[in-house]
Amino acid sequence: MLIIYKSNDFQFLLRKIYYIIQTQPLNNIFQKEIIIHDNKILFQYLNMFIAKKIGISAHFKLYHPYVFMWKLFKIIYPKKNIKNMFTPSILTWNIMKILDKNIFFHFSNTKKDTLKKFQLAFFMANMFEKYLIYRPSWINQWEQNKHIKNIDKKQLWQIKMWQEIIRLNKEHNQSIWHFPHFFSYFQSDLHSKNIKNIKLPDRIFVISSFSLSPSYIKIFEIISKYIHVYFLHVTQFKNNKCRNNTIKCKKTKIHSYTKNIHPLNYSLEKLWGQYEKIYLLNINNIKNNKVIHYVKNYQETNLLNQIKNTILSSCYIQKNLKKKY
Repeated sequence: MLIIYKSNDFQFLLRKIYYIIQTQPLNNIFQKEIIIHDNKILFQYLNMFIAKKIGISAHFKLYHPYVFMWKLFKIIYPKKNIKNMFTPSILTWNIMKILDKNIFFHFSNTKKDTLKKFQLAFFMANMFEKYLIYRPSWINQWEQNKHIKNIDKKQLWQIKMWQEIIRLNKEHNQSIWHFPHFFSYFQSDLHSKNIKNIKLPDRIFVISSFSLSPSYIKIFEIISKYIHVYFLHVTQFKNNKCRNNTIKCKKTKIHSYTKNIHPLNYSLEKLWGQYEKIYLLNINNIKNNKVIHYVKNYQETNLLNQIKNTILSSCYIQKNLKKKY
């Protein structure tokens, strides 16, 4: 089951991790508690929090979401030669080799142009890495030469470049397995396998993060049918209705007050809105889940807490702030 703890109080979420670990110990004392997040500093903070509670913090393993996914694929598909040959560094040098052939762009042999070539290859490698995680369907369609809807003709070079990267890997007998391949297999094959015979962890804790792509959330949904997945979601909004209004605000009300908003404030609000939209579309649609809400109103002893309470209870943040403050 996927259990979602939703709160604006991060300390509450940490206490939930502590409570679950203390009241529901794992069957195997040598098995580590798995926590998935993309920030090592937060993991250190969690270790200190647990140590203050029980005197010691041990048997915890922090995984970056991307690293955890690859580890999971190795468990599900042990017979396949799983080796990630699509890291940014490897992609950069492969793209450099392709650029040297002058298939897409033309460069002279001067050192200055070589540096520009490397910078361009590095940029494209990071772009393709984002596609692998956030647009796996695009990558699979590109390799199958399927038509991509709503793609600009000027961007067709990306498809040709990716196909050339795959061709280069095959030419050098390198693995062509990447995240979109495994994600596609995972969705189609997992239900036909005997999951009980696969050694999965008893439970995992997922702390909400901006790096969690819809593909990751989908995988958590699938494995939650066989293990407990605790999703700890930090949010600044009180309920679903407010989140829906917030998303609508971006389309209807935003132009009426953006002229007087500091760019940093607007960027932060926009980022929150996008994150909540992902949460709504990918978490709330999961059928096999349980949602537990805990919302804490801040004591209005200072201006910061007053602003937090305004954000917590209202969609039209800037409008309310203008009236009150």
